[in-house]
Order: sequence, then C-alpha cells, then structure tokens
Amino acid sequence: MNEHLSAFMGYLTDKEKSKSTIESYTRYVKKFLKYVDGNEITKELVMQYRELLEREGSAYSTINLMLVSINCYLEYVQKSNCRVKLLKIQKRNYVDARMTEAEYEQLLSYAHTHKETKYYLIMSTLGTTGIRIQELSMFTVEALSKNNGNIEIRNKNKTRTVPIPTHLKKELLSYARENNITIGAIFLGSRGTPITREAVWKKLKKIAEEAGVDSDKIYPHAFRHFFAFSYIKEYHNVCTLADILGHSRVETTRIYLQQTLDDTRNQIGSMYALHNRHVRELQKRAGHHNSIPSKNSLIETLKICARARSSDTLIL
Repeated sequence: MNEHLSAFMGYLTDKEKSKSTIESYTRYVKKFLKYVDGNEITKELVMQYRELLEREGSAYSTINLMLVSINCYLEYVQKSNCRVKLLKIQKRNYVDARMTEAEYEQLLSYAHTHKETKYYLIMSTLGTTGIRIQELSMFTVEALSKNNGNIEIRNKNKTRTVPIPTHLKKELLSYARENNITIGAIFLGSRGTPITREAVWKKLKKIAEEAGVDSDKIYPHAFRHFFAFSYIKEYHNVCTLADILGHSRVETTRIYLQQTLDDTRNQIGSMYALHNRHVRELQKRAGHHNSIPSKNSLIETLKICARARSSDTLIL
C-alpha cells in the first residue's frame, strides 16, 4: 500500500498540488484503502463508505474533503466511473464561534508567563499577519533579515507580499539568535526541521486548556480568522484584506463580514424583547392586558425591530 500511496503522491505533485493538499489527500485515501481491505473498488462500495462517514458523525465539510480526495484517487487509478457526489451543505449566513480578542490575549499571556516562547511567537505571528499555518516555514532568518520588513509568501503557484510588524520582526530575530538558528526556518520541530501543522495544533490545544480558554475554538487556522475579523472591524476594507490573505476572489474574503451564530441569536433575542415591549405598550393603550396582538400590530413591531437593529446588520 505504501508504494501505491507514494505513486499517488507523485501524481499529485505532477498536478502541482500544494504540500498540505498532498498530505491531506494521502491521509484520507489511506483511510479509504484500509476500509476497502483489498476488495475491488466499485461505486457501490464508495457510496457505502460515504454513508459510513456520515454515520460516524463527521462534519459534512470534512466528509466532502475526504470524498474529493477519494475521487481524485479514483481518477488516478482510472476508475472515474466510481466517483461519487459530494454531500449538499446548506449555505450559512453565519460563521462558527470564533476566538475573541480577550481569549487571544489570554493565550499570549499564558504562553509568555510559562516560558512557551516558541508558541508565544507562533501565535503572535499567525494572529498579526493572517498567514496560513503551512506558510510559517517561509518565515526564515534570511527573509526576516531583509531591510524591507516584508515576507514573500509562495502558495498554490501564487506569490504575495506580507508586511511584518517591526516589533514582531525584532522578536523573531531575537528568538533565532537565542536559539542559535542562523539559517532557514525560524520555527523548528524536535528533529530540527520546520515545525509541522500537527505539532502546532496539539500544542495550541494544550495551551488553551491550561489557560482556561475553550480549546474547541483554538486551532492554527483560528488565528487567521482572528486576524481577518480584527482587520475588517478596524479598517472595513475587504479588497485589501483579500490581498493580504492571498484570496484570488473577494467573495472568499466576504465570509469575514458574517456574524457568528451567537451574534445572530443575541440579535434575535433583542428583537424579541423589543417586540414584547411594543406589545405590552399596545395592550396598555387598549386597556386589555391579556389581549392577543393583531396581525397589523405584529407587522408594525417587526418594522420597528428591523429599524432598531439596522445599524448592527452586517453586509454580506
């Protein structure tokens, strides 16, 4: 199986897939082949595997990533007729609960206090530049030593320039000197190679738990989200943010204009409270405290609520 997967990785490399994509595709295909267990691959078998993933309770977005990987593999082994459709996901007008500014500061404070300097700087870098975790390896001594204070990020055959805050640049170079890192990547793993996404993911979860922060909200990409939401809140410029994040389409960046489900729930709660106040006022005027408001009064209430909340509505 290993030789077969190695050949598949070569196929993905030829198709110019990114390193992280190759790793995830290979991981998902390996899991699928373990399920196949040497049997002939048929469309019915692939559909059964899709049903198994659903029963296991994985998020639909995760299942679709697995299916994309498997479909790519099926194309590679010339079994395109066995490819299956992805699961349909209803488009949401909200985003998952995100890391707050207070939680971000709490994580940094904990890491600094407990001498977790490497991870303090990793979180600072992710949170103040908005880079992807796999782009962390491009923060090298050579790149940071340049006078222009920018880092050239190459990802998916695209190159973009990411400005590095002066204070962060100084901290990173100081860290490199203190740890005798004179060349190459600033952040290294236990083997002296660039630190992996998995290592960062595990350590951030541990730091979050010890710092008293909800670990479900803390993972490497959460810091990219934090940067994006903070930028939008401060500068309201989606086009510039798209350039910073490396999005080729502004529509991809527009998700950072959306609210969390908690934000939406709180707004609905406020509208309901405002509705109740309006109903009580109508009943008081009519002198019927137990009367049911009419359809027209409800419509008027909704109009008032909409006007009252309009200033808080985010443009999607």
